[in-house]
Amino acid sequence: MPPTTLLILVLVLLLVPLAAYAASRPRTTSMKILLTLVLLPFLLFSAYGFLATFEPGPGAIPWRVVYSVGALAAAAGIWKAWLGAAD
Repeated sequence: MPPTTLLILVLVLLLVPLAAYAASRPRTTSMKILLTLVLLPFLLFSAYGFLATFEPGPGAIPWRVVYSVGALAAAAGIWKAWLGAAD
């Protein structure tokens, strides 16, 4: 496994559970901003990765799935933090 793939996997395994926990109970506006600052780069990276999988090459389908799930999870976390919980 290439080092960059391993780094991405480790970051996903560390950041997604943390963001999911924070999104489940954001109490303050500063927590919502912090959560958005963590999830927004992940969302943009996943969206860019999803678009990059449309270049010709073998083995693009599994990466399309990974990137789309990551982008949807990040978008859902941001959505839940700002619109899903009442202050």
